[in-house]
Amino acid sequence: MSDYKKIYAPELMLYERHFSSSRLNENTNLTEQSGKIYETILENIQRIKPTFPERNLWELWFKSDRGSLDDFGNYDELHEGGVYDTYEQFVEEYESYDKAEYWFKLRVQIDGEYSALAINNSRIVSIDSRENCGFLMDMDELLAFLNNELNKIIDMVETGVYNDYLNNNLPYEYRHGAIQRKRLWEFAPDYRNYDLGILTQDDVVKFLNMCNNSELQPNERISEMTAGKYYEFCSYCYRAALYEDLDGKIPKQMFERYGDNRDGGLSKLDENSAEDFNKWFGLDWKEKWEIENPSHMWELRQGSSRTRIHLSAVKDDDGYYITLSGRNSYMTDELIKMYIALKEHNVPVVFYGIDEAKEKVLGLDQIGVIAEYEDSCSYTYGGFEESKILNFVHVEDVPEENREEFIKAVDWFPLAQVDKAS
Repeated sequence: MSDYKKIYAPELMLYERHFSSSRLNENTNLTEQSGKIYETILENIQRIKPTFPERNLWELWFKSDRGSLDDFGNYDELHEGGVYDTYEQFVEEYESYDKAEYWFKLRVQIDGEYSALAINNSRIVSIDSRENCGFLMDMDELLAFLNNELNKIIDMVETGVYNDYLNNNLPYEYRHGAIQRKRLWEFAPDYRNYDLGILTQDDVVKFLNMCNNSELQPNERISEMTAGKYYEFCSYCYRAALYEDLDGKIPKQMFERYGDNRDGGLSKLDENSAEDFNKWFGLDWKEKWEIENPSHMWELRQGSSRTRIHLSAVKDDDGYYITLSGRNSYMTDELIKMYIALKEHNVPVVFYGIDEAKEKVLGLDQIGVIAEYEDSCSYTYGGFEESKILNFVHVEDVPEENREEFIKAVDWFPLAQVDKAS
């Protein structure tokens, strides 16, 4: 497989973008020649040990340069095809690739009858012999190029130089690490404003004082809880967090604007009846389903798994109290504003995640540093080396004049060791 066409970084990045959705190429149907090259890759890669043996997964790094303007493409052909209106646009896009070379992670997994190949986080080939295949794909050029890069890596591994080469040459823009949030604020001051969001310094002081007196369960209870009281508590939160479009609305209307109506029937209760609320609250899940979908009960702010906020009623032998919860990694400022408002209105409330929120506003928690091609959403549900870290930055997010010192301050995680197969 010595014949191959060199593929430059811009074209490789186009492949990435094209296959960035995990649903694309879910089960690839390769042409005969592409299939042969792909099988060669699977055979060759087993000359070295998997980077992650428990998943039979290899992660290896190679680089490709930007190439010249001529390598970027033929303007006349691209113009004729409607890709560029002017030559200036063509040059501008080429120059947007502002590095002389780019690094790419080649990822290959073999799991029984399933195998996959990815560039960075974009799955290019995915084959499962147990599934029906999609439309036929000719990937000869790309796979031949990747196989050539793989052979270079294997030679380096087998001669014992690959790991040192990678440690000495892989730019920090492609690595993972961690840094304390307040150190990040030193190098990128705008991040402090972003992290604190709508919080004022007075809010921070109030919140920290409340943290010193916080309770796992409040001492007070609400003896008679009603739907109307719940909506009133929600209104404190909406106003405190500066939600828009509240003027002229009563509390229930505010909830209808921002909350989720899949509430198990809460909205159907007599707002002033404690008896109605008690009876409804005591219904089990199935019984609430018979009234209304209860799958998003107590959702004060509807949204994604990162942005929704819950204000829940809890009952024990002494009465009711309220709990406030949400993703501190994204909604800290709103949660703190809401917590302060509830406390100032003497609502018995527990803020789940109060310690994490306190660490964040003080800058004492850790921020993850991720590779430039990665989106922080990739780690919303875990997978980062330090599982507690849920906020992330890229090296290039830091102002250029501070990057060198920032890189020195980061605690960089070791690169995975790659060894030849025994």
